Amino acid sequence: MTKTIVPYLYVSLGGAAGSALRYGIDAWFGKTFTSSFPLGTLAVNVTSCFLMGFFAALAFARDGWMSNEGRFLLMVGFCGGYSTLAAVGLQTVSLVKVHQYGYALLNVLGTPALCTLVLWAAYCLSSWLFALKANG
Repeated sequence: MTKTIVPYLYVSLGGAAGSALRYGIDAWFGKTFTSSFPLGTLAVNVTSCFLMGFFAALAFARDGWMSNEGRFLLMVGFCGGYSTLAAVGLQTVSLVKVHQYGYALLNVLGTPALCTLVLWAAYCLSSWLFALKANG
């Protein structure tokens, strides 16, 4: 096996575990709490950001407590599969650390707003296309 495929294996393994856990937590919240607010998604996003911050401190410590393989498995794979909001949070913190406050604000506010708008536009487009197909 070549060295170039190894990071993909770590990311895939971590991503599978993170995705499965996200599904399990969201399903548990859905069965346990009767609320129209997406509590499971909130719980996943908050815990993912906590984990990303914890892992980042280990990965970027001067003593290097986490190897590159650990970063691929836990940060990119697990946290990425668990919730991409943690990646946005880490990028925002990184921007703040280098005093790029405008970009940090744009990232933390703009990413969810833009993604929501794009999702809505795609939903409307898809609904329109399916309606055209059904009518003609």
